Amino acid sequence: MSPGSSNRSSSGGNSPAWSRCSSSAGGRGRAVAGTSVRRRLPPSKWANACGSRRASSPVWRGRSSRPCPPRTACASCWSTWGGHSRWRRTGSSCSSLRVYHEGAGAKGYAEGNAVNADHRARLHAAILAGGSGTRLWPLSSPARPKPFVPLGPLGTLYGACVERALMLEPDSLTAVGPAALEGLCAAPGVQFLAEPAARNTGAAVALAAARAWSKTGPEGLLLVLPSDHHIPDTQAFCATIRRLAGLCRERGALGVMGIRPTGPDTSYGYIQPGAPTGEGFSVSRFVEKPGRERAELLLADPGVSWNSGMFLLPLGVLREELALHAAGFWEAAEAWLDGTEPEPYRALPSTPFDRLVMERTRRAVVLPADFPWSDVGTFPALYALLPKDSEGNAGWGPGRMEECRGCLVITTGPRTLVRGLAGQVVVESEAGLLVTPLAGAEELRGPVERLLGARPPSSLE
Repeated sequence: MSPGSSNRSSSGGNSPAWSRCSSSAGGRGRAVAGTSVRRRLPPSKWANACGSRRASSPVWRGRSSRPCPPRTACASCWSTWGGHSRWRRTGSSCSSLRVYHEGAGAKGYAEGNAVNADHRARLHAAILAGGSGTRLWPLSSPARPKPFVPLGPLGTLYGACVERALMLEPDSLTAVGPAALEGLCAAPGVQFLAEPAARNTGAAVALAAARAWSKTGPEGLLLVLPSDHHIPDTQAFCATIRRLAGLCRERGALGVMGIRPTGPDTSYGYIQPGAPTGEGFSVSRFVEKPGRERAELLLADPGVSWNSGMFLLPLGVLREELALHAAGFWEAAEAWLDGTEPEPYRALPSTPFDRLVMERTRRAVVLPADFPWSDVGTFPALYALLPKDSEGNAGWGPGRMEECRGCLVITTGPRTLVRGLAGQVVVESEAGLLVTPLAGAEELRGPVERLLGARPPSSLE
């Protein structure tokens, strides 16, 4: 097995064309910072972050033909750069917001991907960052959840998600997650919005929506993207988002992107369709991770789809539905953005957005997508995406395999030998060692949580 390499990093590459600018204000007010994220370089061109992680300067906004200061993130770098007459201070800003600006040399993506070019509503994209780090343990960990783990030739899922979002040329692109993940989320054109507490995707979507509302009001569109999806056909993804945007505007509805099932998979939620609505369907019912027998029955309906967790939400409709089904969520999000206090947000129940709003609303539409898709939630799913050798083995790292068939082997140390195995998963990292049959590797979350919970934190350091 040849050594693997990370093709995409969430924290950057080595190109000097980009510099990262992270700032926070001493005061707290409505977050108004950020630059347009049109015409970006892909994450493969990201530059290294500067050394100053939390500068005391205010957030900056505006557009300039000049590049950002080289390797700058602190107030002193900005003050000595000079000539930035078109960049201005915004005054007091939300202390939970960090902005990563673009530098010189940006090139646009292909024409025709932008949603904003086709619709009057302005698009704001929100990436939901986070995770427990147990689904791909020991590759992932609580400190580095699955979206931020380099997956050999696939790179990082978060980096690919940012690249897809930028192809749509949104007015803003925001990563929402715990403050501990700020460094992992840093990328050109991405604003980071820290949650005061982890309250599942329901609260995170409300927070991103309130942020977008402050920019465009009820006419805006919020695109919600999980950070851990593998979607190789980016053009089909962009085309589907444009179609879903048209459907949402036409119907005045909250949109969810469905995925056409490839089989009775029990690890995904299902969406049962209602009446046809143009290109899509109204939503009849969400079915959360059914058993195999129920999944097979659901597949008898040709319109059924998997729930991708990707949503396109007209802000005016979303605010009305939150008020109807999730009282207090919008107000708690605004309180945090306004800088008053985090307690209302912390007091919110931990509820997924699907359950909080989408399963209750009568104003939901689904558009099934035809492109290949995976959330890479298990080692069998990862194995299916990787190239194989003549014996059906996949993986990466400097370890060595001999006389193995149909195995997934991932190593980080050079003195690792895997020999004479068939249909096994072997993953070795600094966090631990996993050896399990590939056929049963879908059900590892419970055992891993028990393992990590049974050991003191110091034993994993």
